[in-house]
Amino acid sequence: MASSELKTSSSGVFAASVQNAVSAVRSLASFTSVKLPTNVREALTYLNSADAAGYFPIHHAAVHGNLSLLGALLSVFAHVRVPVVDVRDRRGMTALHWAIERGQGAAIKQLVDGGASLLRQDLEGRDALMHAVIATSLGQSQQKQFFHDMTRYLLQSGADVTQKDKNGASALHFASESGDSELVGILVEVGASPVNAKDDEGENALFYALREGKIEAAKRLIGLGVDLSSKNSSNEDVVEFCRSINYQDAISMLTSLFPSQQTVTVTDSKELASSANLFGSNTFNPTFNSQSNHFYR
Repeated sequence: MASSELKTSSSGVFAASVQNAVSAVRSLASFTSVKLPTNVREALTYLNSADAAGYFPIHHAAVHGNLSLLGALLSVFAHVRVPVVDVRDRRGMTALHWAIERGQGAAIKQLVDGGASLLRQDLEGRDALMHAVIATSLGQSQQKQFFHDMTRYLLQSGADVTQKDKNGASALHFASESGDSELVGILVEVGASPVNAKDDEGENALFYALREGKIEAAKRLIGLGVDLSSKNSSNEDVVEFCRSINYQDAISMLTSLFPSQQTVTVTDSKELASSANLFGSNTFNPTFNSQSNHFYR
């Protein structure tokens, strides 16, 4: 029996919503060979089942920014109180994680409005905020403002800057590693990220910036008050750490500051005082859609 002939004792409006969702999922290439449901119960199972690669319809909708399918799925499962919005694929990725990674702004907002968890972590322990920070580092330069605004939006929506991945790294560690000094400022000044938080190796964000040679991010962290005397699990402070990796530029900078451990001004004080001017509009603009030649990596 075709999906257009779904049998149901439910309300006509709900049955129509289910039917529309089934039709939308049927258009996905990886679901064309799946047996069509003949009633609402089967349809709900169909809409909340993974394809051969382990991805659910809601993941496909998020990746492609298919707002029609996304809305249909959220509407149907909200009616029957099934938490499909946070279903995870084989890597532990949720639809929100995928929408963030693919720069699908409108889908991100729709998912957050639909109750998607900002705290759900993938198998690497990375939550929505960490995915946003990583996506920022991977994006093109013209995409930076979008991802910065997206990060602010997630922070304002309840993202937790203190959450850590399976190695104890926080979003600030990832931002520092990428060298994005502006993103570092957003996390600390807007999100109140603990600037001295350490990972499982005892390293704060400054170690991450210096390891990757990101001197501007390192300067920003120093300006924000990172502890220069902090030591990692190898009992190295940042100067000793830089010597161990032979990073001469950082050694020169740090040795001039290390004895006093004073917080130094590395950017204009007015700039540090005004995050609104630093990072642009407070309003997330969910219009950017990153173009990719690949679907899932």
